[in-house]
Amino acid sequence: MTEAILLLLAMGVCVVLVIGLLSIGLSAADKPDVSDVRERTGWTPGESLIEARTCNLLSDRAGFHARITSMGRRGGALLAGLMLSSSLTGGIWVGGRAFLTTRRLIFLPNALNQAFHGNLEAMTIDLTRIVAVEVRSGVVTSIVTVIGDGAISLRLFSAQAFASQVREAIRTVSSAGS
Repeated sequence: MTEAILLLLAMGVCVVLVIGLLSIGLSAADKPDVSDVRERTGWTPGESLIEARTCNLLSDRAGFHARITSMGRRGGALLAGLMLSSSLTGGIWVGGRAFLTTRRLIFLPNALNQAFHGNLEAMTIDLTRIVAVEVRSGVVTSIVTVIGDGAISLRLFSAQAFASQVREAIRTVSSAGS
């Protein structure tokens, strides 16, 4: 019984790693760009881009699209793996791109994740609403957690550098508003 639980747990960790790495790799191939941000999030006059990064967002809102469940046995196995991954991590790692502007932090999911998950929309956090930016170690990449009205976690390479850019953008916005 204990061996079965450990095996299931190990399989869950492997599923999380594989899905995360695939998502990062595929995100690099299908990246939303600045024109997508301008179209989908209401770019404001005077707003400019500071940084754009391929990343994964930990989403507790992403559902599972009907295409997965219609794939028969393979879809069932994929769905079981995604559900296990979701329960272990508190959500699903969704691939896309983070855009840091002079006004906000924006996440846009990539086309692959939009096809496989429901309820995926752009997420935006106004820099003036952010109260903390934390970095923690993860497997392969580190995780930046931005805390404001809620919290979002982004898994990305060079997480410390990105977190520093977010903190600097917050200081710049705060000093301009004072």
